[in-house]
Amino acid sequence: MLECGRPLPASRKDLKKLLSDVEIEEQQRRHCIAELLTGRYNRPIPTAQETLAQRLLEISRSYMPTELRTALPKLRDALTLRDLTPNSAPAGEAS
Repeated sequence: MLECGRPLPASRKDLKKLLSDVEIEEQQRRHCIAELLTGRYNRPIPTAQETLAQRLLEISRSYMPTELRTALPKLRDALTLRDLTPNSAPAGEAS
């Protein structure tokens, strides 16, 4: 494999061989979520957004990796709106 026209170092080549397809797909999903939340795939997700990132990872599993760029912003918005919607009054507290 080439990176910017140069061969990858042997250690990175070996790492790529060791990763299964499932692990590669998981890494791609995490990169897409990091890019959505931070603007770049290689930036660490802020601690305050870890819970959101984990929830996005869980609910995006039914999407193909090629659909993530369009699906993740919608999923993030839906989760955020759901969290901001006030809970209905518990039974017995109606006025």
